[in-house]
Amino acid sequence: MFLLPTFIRLENSLEAALSYHASAQMEIFSYAGVQLLPNQQYPYKQQSSAPGGIEIESYEAMLCDASCHTELWNFDDYFSIVNNFNDENGIPQVIWSLNHVDYDAGYRPVYLKIKTGANSYIYSSRFYMTAYRSKLTSRWDYGNDASITNTLAIQLQIYKRQQKSEQAITNYTPVSSGYEFTATTKLMPFERWNTNTIDVLVLEELKKIFLCNYRYCDFQAASLKEAIETPDLEAEENFAETELQLIRNPYYSFNPNFIPVVPPVQPLADIALEEIIYTSDKLVRYIYTIENLSPSLLIFQWSTDQVNWEQYQSAVIDGDTNAVVHQAYTNNYYYRIYDPESGLYSNVIQIALPGITINNITSPQNAFVQTGNNYSIYYTLNNFTASQDLSFEASVNGITWEPLYYNTGNQNPKAVSTPTSSQQYTKFRIRYNGLEGILSNVFEFEF
Repeated sequence: MFLLPTFIRLENSLEAALSYHASAQMEIFSYAGVQLLPNQQYPYKQQSSAPGGIEIESYEAMLCDASCHTELWNFDDYFSIVNNFNDENGIPQVIWSLNHVDYDAGYRPVYLKIKTGANSYIYSSRFYMTAYRSKLTSRWDYGNDASITNTLAIQLQIYKRQQKSEQAITNYTPVSSGYEFTATTKLMPFERWNTNTIDVLVLEELKKIFLCNYRYCDFQAASLKEAIETPDLEAEENFAETELQLIRNPYYSFNPNFIPVVPPVQPLADIALEEIIYTSDKLVRYIYTIENLSPSLLIFQWSTDQVNWEQYQSAVIDGDTNAVVHQAYTNNYYYRIYDPESGLYSNVIQIALPGITINNITSPQNAFVQTGNNYSIYYTLNNFTASQDLSFEASVNGITWEPLYYNTGNQNPKAVSTPTSSQQYTKFRIRYNGLEGILSNVFEFEF
């Protein structure tokens, strides 16, 4: 998380919290500039950036006088942790807030003393907590994302002085009259703002606000018309006053309590094609599921290149549909399902073509006999289930094929016998007459 400008620091020691990066010439100090107002509708939020990190879980908070270090008021009910996070260096930091404070400390610098353990304390830098001259202050909300959680807020001793505008005109002199005439005019409104006499370091942090993606002054989007100039110090002081020229847009406002409306999550519609099965009678079987969708019909499609699709339409939506797919067993098709009402497609499935592989053949006989040899054929059915009996065939020349003798059924291995022949059968194959006919590889048996 980007470390945003910090106007009230949190430190792990009082010495670090009240320390000031002064020059050797500074002798007169003012810590004015940050003035939080009591009884505000919206919380003030700041982000820690301590080098050693800040970790706060359970806590007790107290407001203390920065001059005499006396405890002024219990802030347990006002102080809260908005967010715990690690900065870009992996160091733990917090976003903290002061909410609806109803205590006025008067015009004197104060600080927060936060007890986080048995004897462990975290301290804030100095700020003011009072309604004194509150009209000479303004609220600033700033951040780098639209998240209300990560948007910070502060009240600064900066106030609007007057409304102004910059006018641009274009003149020309007509030849006919010779008198100059205003052709066009444009107005750019802006506002002149002044600071009180404030710590120059507060002014430097103010400049950083305009590096943020979002920044609002008194709840209106704010931009700079001209760069802010930090005055050069002349004597031993650490404070100055200056002028700002702001452009504020009332049409872009900010509500610190805004809670964005989260639209209800719509369940994701899906057609999941789970399996393609080759069946008999020239049909392909689509196995699928449908979620969060009620189509009145579905289009079952197939393609060789996923560009040109053929299709079959069905109004029966039951998760198990047979489609007539010509030459499905000789073309390696891609398959999908389409709902024309929603425009939703399923995933695409491509399966291997059905086939039969003879893996091995064994024979108890060691020599050719004319009355027929006995064999055991070991095979594998690829990508289909045989609903009919397989046909086992043999050949002596690989051209003419004769049926073998065997019992019905698709046992594996299959016991077969060759017909009586004066020649030796050495070539074997398996035929399946379903699925438009499938032939296995030719297996050559050697004695």
